[in-house]
Amino acid sequence: MPEYKLREGWWWLRWPGHDDFDLVELVRIGESLGLGDWAYRHENGEELVPLKSMINSISRLPGQPAHVVKSIEQLIEETRAFGVAPFYRGHRRFDWTLTPSVFRASCQNDERSMANDFRSRAPVRHANTPHDGDLCGWLSLAQHFGLPTRLLDWTMSPLIAAYFATEPDPVGHDRPGVIWVLNGATLNELMIQRRVFFVFSMDTEAVASLVRPAFDDECSSPKHIIAVVPAERDMRMFVQQSAFTLHGDTKPLEQWRAELISDEVEQRKLLQCAVIPPSCKPRIRDDLERLGIHEATLFPDLGNLARFVSRDKRNRKLDGDTPPSK
Repeated sequence: MPEYKLREGWWWLRWPGHDDFDLVELVRIGESLGLGDWAYRHENGEELVPLKSMINSISRLPGQPAHVVKSIEQLIEETRAFGVAPFYRGHRRFDWTLTPSVFRASCQNDERSMANDFRSRAPVRHANTPHDGDLCGWLSLAQHFGLPTRLLDWTMSPLIAAYFATEPDPVGHDRPGVIWVLNGATLNELMIQRRVFFVFSMDTEAVASLVRPAFDDECSSPKHIIAVVPAERDMRMFVQQSAFTLHGDTKPLEQWRAELISDEVEQRKLLQCAVIPPSCKPRIRDDLERLGIHEATLFPDLGNLARFVSRDKRNRKLDGDTPPSK
């Protein structure tokens, strides 16, 4: 890892004795540049912790500065450097891994029973279900209605990713969010080891070989990941500009990146992330709503519409923006 000059801001640091990187804000608390003049914290308002309590020297700081996005304007400008048609994914917490929900600890042994139960019981509840043999269609439909699957949601829109990266923490302990950016065509090249210039559609054999094990006990699962785009069978897929990565095992995508590519610069060409500090989330969230990115447009059902209209009306009253009654 290259050496970086110590400066204030957000850093990815690997503490001694730890394998994973931590995301911390470094703050200068003294006049000189010695180790004792620096502290860190994980979120705004958190008590500062002396940096010397974790490391012995700043001559070789075990990490690197994080790439920080502080506004919608900056995010839009930086998309110009992300290549052609990248995938985006937003996490409201930086420490969440790029692992599909079914491969997390609580669901690993229930994948096939959940997928087949959903397929057998959904048609009476949803008008536009795939035909019975369209397993790829069933898996993508189940994913968008919240069933844990081997699909990981992405979007073609950086603004939609920003919406998810800036979601408020339900218990009020807001940590930095991240927006992941993936070059899907490059991922597919590395996985299938031949030159491709596209992501796969859900009806190709490369996709089907990873989907069948989600429904059939007798099918073994290939141990790789591919980037795919779904058929838009549901309004939610359409409005969220959906894309997926389809995973064959529990290994997170960022771990695959480290194993496939040794050079850090080349790693970032495949997969990179931008950090959104907690202090920037409310403004970005407000700007997204002004641009029409909110729960009523991303989740187009009556329940989310009612919640948005009710919240919007309350906010207008607080702002003194209620039109006079006739």
